[in-house]
Amino acid sequence: MNCKKADKYLAAWVDDELKGWWLRRRISRHLEKCAFCQKMLEIQRQIKALLATKVKHVKAPPDLSMKVRVRLDQAMQN
Repeated sequence: MNCKKADKYLAAWVDDELKGWWLRRRISRHLEKCAFCQKMLEIQRQIKALLATKVKHVKAPPDLSMKVRVRLDQAMQN
């Protein structure tokens, strides 16, 4: 794993959304020895924390999902 590849996965790492144990292991090993990527990981964590404090959680209207599906169905038929 190199820094360029690891960087693509750092946000997912912070959000605990990485799929596959092999990928998590490769990134973990890279992070153990790479100070640059450790710093980038810390920045990702800071971004997540900042967003959590600044962005309001808005509950979607209950019918939003149905409206989106109807629109997608209509678009697929045209």
